[in-house]
Amino acid sequence: LAVLNVSGGSTVQKGDIIARLDNADYAAAVGGVTPLLLLLGLIFAVVMGVVGGFFPALRAARLQVVQALR
Repeated sequence: LAVLNVSGGSTVQKGDIIARLDNADYAAAVGGVTPLLLLLGLIFAVVMGVVGGFFPALRAARLQVVQALR
């Protein structure tokens, strides 16, 4: 059941969330998001963030301070 809260957004009751997580196979069958999919998405985002930030940081670390400020 979705309930409209004071701020105008919708919230889902705790029991409904737990029921959805317990029924993850059904969610996958109808195209829903499963806990495994959420975990894989989070891992992918963290890896891409680290890789995307590592190489520019490594390049910047090799520069002289005066060159980096130009």
